[in-house]
Formats: sequence, structure tokens, C-alpha cells
Amino acid sequence: MNSLTKGTQEWRDALNEANTSVLELLDTFPELASGEGYIEKINGQLQLTEEGLDYIKEKSDSMLTSTTAAANIANVESIFLTLPN
Repeated sequence: MNSLTKGTQEWRDALNEANTSVLELLDTFPELASGEGYIEKINGQLQLTEEGLDYIKEKSDSMLTSTTAAANIANVESIFLTLPN
């Protein structure tokens, strides 16, 4: 957006796209809207703060770890189910 002329249709389209991306993140991480300073609005554009980016990274890492653990448990269970009694 920095390379666009503010107020032009191209700028408004980019602003809408950027804000939509942040709103989609809010759907995934509703805690971002908690007022903890994770999101700021500058010139009409919703932006993640450094704290917001750190929060998403931390949560994403945690979700990945949980998903990996669940997959590993399912794999181990399937191995035990196929073993003869």
C-alpha cells in the first residue's frame, strides 16, 4: 500500500484487501480483538502490532504441536490395533 496513492481506487481496493486479511485472522484468533494492543488502525488500515504477530506465531506453533501430537497418537493407536493379540 505504501507505493499507492492514497485515496485512489487502487489504494481503496488494497486497503479493503488488507483489512479483510486482518478480519480473517480475527476469525481464527478472536483473542486478537481483546484490546491487548494486538491490532491498531492507521489511516483506515487494520494492522497487527509486533505483539499481535508474536501472539499469532506462538499460537500457531502451539496448534502445530497439538496437531502433530494428535497425529502421532493416532499413528501409534493404529499400529496397536493391527498387532496380533
